[in-house]
Amino acid sequence: MVVLLQECLDDVDVPRIYAPVNTFAAMQSISNHTARIRIEDRKRVTRAIELMEDGIDFVRLLDSLTALS
Repeated sequence: MVVLLQECLDDVDVPRIYAPVNTFAAMQSISNHTARIRIEDRKRVTRAIELMEDGIDFVRLLDSLTALS
């Protein structure tokens, strides 16, 4: 089922995040994790930025959002 969904989303070029839990649990986990980052904690802020830069294609994301408007 998951593979079929991934293939369908690939066909229409929809960005997504996969989590092996339900949406509510995934959002709780994300919220709990990011809530621990404070602007004064330079090491965590830097690491969070690195992870986002490595894991998110911002140009593609912005292009897809621009195409919607």
